[in-house]
Amino acid sequence: MKKIAKLKLDKDIKLNLKNKKNEKWSLTKKERKEIESKLFKSQGYLCCYCECEIDTNNKHIEHFYERSDCKEKIYDYDNNLLLSCEGDRNAELNDNISKKNRKENISCGHKKGKTYHKNAKLNYDLLLNPTDEKTFELFLYNDDGTVENSKICDKNEIKKVEYTIKY
Repeated sequence: MKKIAKLKLDKDIKLNLKNKKNEKWSLTKKERKEIESKLFKSQGYLCCYCECEIDTNNKHIEHFYERSDCKEKIYDYDNNLLLSCEGDRNAELNDNISKKNRKENISCGHKKGKTYHKNAKLNYDLLLNPTDEKTFELFLYNDDGTVENSKICDKNEIKKVEYTIKY
């Protein structure tokens, strides 16, 4: 998982988000456009989790901390908002290049939703966040497409990598 260094939002947009604390998730067109634009560039047009290429037909603004779990972080751009692919949710799209780069299942942001893990609450102490400094060093990507912990991981980090891969 690649470390994501986010570009700063426009001051007015950042202030608008700050003033929306604890409200239901809702963005104006201007806010959404600014957030998506900054996240696309910050992430190099790659999904924050699987690192597959994303575009306007295969993305959503992802809450690392689920909205239902952490209401106080709903609009926290710096620590919570990312851009994630839709996995294979959009099977009706006929763009073969995008399809080729997508996972065969729902592999990213939506997989963290409670419906995908039998209403179990996520353990955010174990789930690695792509905005954390050391996260990208903890994964080893194999030629066969599998992912595992890197050799530098200690026992605690191995648990985190395994948990993150699972969820």
